[in-house]
Amino acid sequence: LVAGATVAGVGVMVSACRLLPLIDELRAHKRPMEADLDHLWHIRSLVDMVILRTPHWRSHFADQQYVFGEYLTYIGWIGAFLVLLGMVVSIAEHTWLLVLTAATFVFMLGHFAPWAPYALLQSHVLPFTSMRVPSRYRFLMLSHLSLFVGLAVDRAPQMLGRALGTPRVASAVRVALAGAALIAVGDGIGLGQEIMAFRFNGPPE
Repeated sequence: LVAGATVAGVGVMVSACRLLPLIDELRAHKRPMEADLDHLWHIRSLVDMVILRTPHWRSHFADQQYVFGEYLTYIGWIGAFLVLLGMVVSIAEHTWLLVLTAATFVFMLGHFAPWAPYALLQSHVLPFTSMRVPSRYRFLMLSHLSLFVGLAVDRAPQMLGRALGTPRVASAVRVALAGAALIAVGDGIGLGQEIMAFRFNGPPE
């Protein structure tokens, strides 16, 4: 109950108290909605959105409704390895985080079936009835992936040190994993700079 009240309070404050005016606006004005058939039930799309390194923001994925920029959640191969490592080493201690990540992933998949959570929300629940592009849940998913990278850097050396009984090896592994994480972050920032240069390459309109 305390955790729920805290989340509710923080949610209201983070929204800058715009929730009530927003609800009133959505009730008073029906947003015209075109058919939203997007879903991510495609292995190729799921892999490309985290691995494909390209600044072509407005190109299209195969079999997808929106431009690539609506799916891009680039972390690269190094980042993907650290995420998987973080999931493995934290599965017992942070099972709740894995469950929450799985739930977010299902929402991110979008309209993959009539009973899909996002399809049900968009059909029956405000404000989802006036929202589109379920793949934008990737922003929440990216926060989870970042947590798993941190857990990989923190927990994997601890487990290795306990297994081998050699703190020096554990420290070396921690330095190596932290360095790999920094390389992955730098790679992501570099792609962001390439995207900015690709999209904004002329004078303002």
